[in-house]
Amino acid sequence: MIGTRVTAEEYAAFKALMEAEGLTPSDGMRRLMRLAVGALDLRVEEIEALAQSRRELVAVGRNLNQMTQLANSGRLKWNARDGKTVAQLDARVSDLTEALTTFINVARRRTLVEVAFPGEDT
Repeated sequence: MIGTRVTAEEYAAFKALMEAEGLTPSDGMRRLMRLAVGALDLRVEEIEALAQSRRELVAVGRNLNQMTQLANSGRLKWNARDGKTVAQLDARVSDLTEALTTFINVARRRTLVEVAFPGEDT
């Protein structure tokens, strides 16, 4: 338990802000503390938006795999550079999908961990 003193005006402003956000003052303080230490604190709708993004990335990856299969069977004409680009895109989509999956799972558990996406400076 953490206790702190604030003025009546500070408390009223904080309480009004929390009510506008649909949070209790306790939930708001927990959220502020989690954000201050770099922890994930996403709302359900934010987690669902990330899950939708992951589904879309999976679909893109599936399309890239289908293109690669067509090219390998000779039914799609492209040069070596095109193939390399698609392979790089496919790898990137896989990396991002994995990172999003981790991010979503951590957010759902509200675990105190640092999550970074591939290629992002930590």
